[in-house]
Amino acid sequence: MSADCVFCKIIRSELPASFVYRDKEISAFLDIHPINRGHVLIVPNEHHHFFENVPSQVFSKMALLAQDIQKAYDPAGVKSEGSNLFLSNGTVAGQEVPHAHLHLTPRFTGDGYRMGFSGSDPDASARDQLNQVSSSISEVLNRTIWTPPILETSRLLLRPLDENDVDAIFEYCGDPEVSKLTTWQAHKSKQDSMALVEYAQGNYKKGLSEPYRIVLKNQSTKVIGTVGWFWNTKPHKSIEIAYALARPFWGKGLIVEASKVLINEALNKNDIHRISSRCISENKASQRVVEKLGMRLEGTLRQSMFVKNRFVDITHLSMTRQDWEYRSATS
Repeated sequence: MSADCVFCKIIRSELPASFVYRDKEISAFLDIHPINRGHVLIVPNEHHHFFENVPSQVFSKMALLAQDIQKAYDPAGVKSEGSNLFLSNGTVAGQEVPHAHLHLTPRFTGDGYRMGFSGSDPDASARDQLNQVSSSISEVLNRTIWTPPILETSRLLLRPLDENDVDAIFEYCGDPEVSKLTTWQAHKSKQDSMALVEYAQGNYKKGLSEPYRIVLKNQSTKVIGTVGWFWNTKPHKSIEIAYALARPFWGKGLIVEASKVLINEALNKNDIHRISSRCISENKASQRVVEKLGMRLEGTLRQSMFVKNRFVDITHLSMTRQDWEYRSATS
């Protein structure tokens, strides 16, 4: 971040702002000199003067967020018969703050649209009005951004991950025995665990249940593991499941139980033909889990991944929707 950039100071909470949305990569807050009520600025959290230097995936998120905010205007009570989405790139183009940003401005008939912005600071009453508008939009966004439904088994609840789960995630993901035969590294700090939460929340916004937190019904606030699915290739209707579990709960059939309800939900809500899983070939316990779900061994890709300073064999297993439905009907 830049020490002198106004937007960087806002992102660091050194200056006040009325936030509509924020995550690890992007933020959105109301312009203090709005063209119209609900005028939002969408910025990358990392400092970039020019938009061509913003990483493409971050700029894509900014544009997608603009769509979500536009959809939120009407239910949030922000008048918008149309809108302007624009970006000024460089001083010659009218860029006043040297930090790349998108303007999303609601428009309506007779709004007296003007270009350019005043240089005065908002007074206290203006800030109150900005906070009121930003809260309304933020509330609608929180309602409309998809999160996975809570799933339930006889012993378990599967819920979306959130920031409150970081300590419990670090407790088991920091255990070298848990990660010993996986393709991911043991977590070295709670920042690593927070990165997992942020990864999950990013997937939820894309409509993916990857991953869920697993909790015992009698201990419904503490995460003991994760399970989820993601697209291997959506055009070919193929998904992959993945999971992890705290060591005290190994050997109790919990991942099989969680995976069954997860797969049922995925098949009921999506056009899926193939379900697969893979593991380091030495991880026979993980292989047994998916075999209990009905997956069949497809084969082993010899030394196909370089993990933790060594090449490892990867075992692949799968089943089709028809396999799953037949197994469910006959078991």
